[in-house]
Amino acid sequence: MGLPGPEEIPCAEFIAMAGHVDVDQLRVLNSKQVHHGPDSAGHYVSDDGKVGLAMRRLSIIDIASGDEPITNEDGDIGLVCNGEIYNSPELRLELEMAKHRPTSLQN
Repeated sequence: MGLPGPEEIPCAEFIAMAGHVDVDQLRVLNSKQVHHGPDSAGHYVSDDGKVGLAMRRLSIIDIASGDEPITNEDGDIGLVCNGEIYNSPELRLELEMAKHRPTSLQN
């Protein structure tokens, strides 16, 4: 089975893989959706190699440091977020009170 073309990638801006993640394949798939987010690209693979996330970004908020996937301070948890989190200031405060260190101003 070959890699899907851009029209076959079901998500608008991100890719999730599970099982044994092939990082090269994840990067190739992510490059095929550059038209969804031309400003930056990133990927995250869990330490055990069983989860992979890739993200294309159209920079709107926190243009300088808002790249995704977002990881926690240890880098062992990663996430992508497609959309605006309306209570992000409150959630950010909760995270900071729990001693987490956000690295971006994006919501």
